[in-house]
Parts: sequence; C-alpha cells; structure tokens
Amino acid sequence: MKTNVKRGPKPKYDNKIFIKAFIKRLKTSNTWKYLEDEFNISDTHLNRKYLEWCSKNVFEKVYKAFLSRFKCYIDFDEVYIDSTILLNKYGYRHTTGINTYEAKKHRSNKLSCLVSKNGIPLGIKLTDSRIHDIKLLLETLPKKTYFYYFNC
Repeated sequence: MKTNVKRGPKPKYDNKIFIKAFIKRLKTSNTWKYLEDEFNISDTHLNRKYLEWCSKNVFEKVYKAFLSRFKCYIDFDEVYIDSTILLNKYGYRHTTGINTYEAKKHRSNKLSCLVSKNGIPLGIKLTDSRIHDIKLLLETLPKKTYFYYFNC
C-alpha cells in the first residue's frame, strides 16, 4: 500500500509558473491584472496564491534556506541599510501609517532593508510609515551577526 499518494484533483497550474509571476511582479511592479494576460492565469488566482504562500511563510522559509546554504558567499565586510515609503491607500489600519512627508498624506508602509556588500538581503522589516529609520535599525539587523563597516 502506498502511503505518499496525494488524493484529490491535481493542481491546474504548476508552482513554477507562480514563482515566475511573483518574480516578474517584484522586478516590474506590474499589477496582478497585467500578469493575468502574460501568464494566462486570472488575477484573483495569482493574488490568492500569493496570499496563501504569505500566510504559510513560504517566502521566509525559502529565504532562511538560501541564507543557510549560501552563507559562504555573503560579504560581511560592508553592510548597507536604507528604507523607502510604499503607498498603501487601502491597507489595514494596524499595518499602515499616515505619510506626513507627502502632500496628500496617504496611508503607507515603510520598508527597511539591510543588504550585504554583494547585494544579498540580510534583513527586511515592513512597518507603518510613521516610524523613524533609526528606530527600525535594531529590528532590521539579523541576530548574532557582526559587521566591520556599517553605512547608512
């Protein structure tokens, strides 16, 4: 008797096509509607799959596996940190803040990234936009990692 047989209908799309669509969205900032035409998958299906993977922490698990496997390639001599404001007009109240630097004062998020000298992300933190960059520094730093130079 086979124990690893999957039951139910087979998925309509392979996960590789979703990965390609998510990477395309990250690179180009295109909408789900634009990707619908390119990958022949409905925009709601792409969005639901993305939210499903986010809720299961798929991206975080892949990132940790990447860091553990390729840690020898990361150059820890210099580290760079920067943050940016992302407009999020319709975001949930607990994840967004009012961007006081913009004339229209929209709801927005702040994305803070810590990157090694050779461009590998070491820490990423997403908060509301009201938090100052220096306060995000300690939250963005990876635990138990030491650096020679730190450029802000």
